[in-house]
Amino acid sequence: MTPYGIVYKDNIFALEHSCLVWQKKYGVLRPSSLIKTVALITLLIFLINGALYLFNMQEADLLVFTSVFMSVLFAFLVYFSFKTTYVKQLAKGSMSLYQKQAVLFEDRIEFTAPYARSVFYYSEILCYEEKAGILTIIPDKGMLPISIYSSCVGKGSYNEFIRIFNEKMSIGKDGYVR
Repeated sequence: MTPYGIVYKDNIFALEHSCLVWQKKYGVLRPSSLIKTVALITLLIFLINGALYLFNMQEADLLVFTSVFMSVLFAFLVYFSFKTTYVKQLAKGSMSLYQKQAVLFEDRIEFTAPYARSVFYYSEILCYEEKAGILTIIPDKGMLPISIYSSCVGKGSYNEFIRIFNEKMSIGKDGYVR
């Protein structure tokens, strides 16, 4: 196969979408991470309100209601603050103003930026998603995702790139279709 590539620029909307996908799968927005955080804070809230109950035993119903209400409120605040603030900061931090190039080879994909070059073999890519014109590639759990937005492709065809990429990702290490 002849290598096929595209030239693209980063887009903040696409990067936020990709970071959100990455965090939901491998980061702080995973249900298990949120449950651990909320459970720890809920335990602290109940311990503090339990200590307050020892001093004022007549208002137990109010303290239980306050504990439950504060725990639920905290859970929503944690989720939405991580979803809006944390994900946006990740996206802004990885934003680049330079053009990048992505080239599909027979066994790997190469990303080239003005000062960096990355090579990922198809068998090593953990996860990818193409949704609403945004291709999100997650090569590693601890690495920021790679985001390609269809509107920001300067040279090459986004649709042809996606078609070839999907074809390459469907072929496993042993040459069989997954």
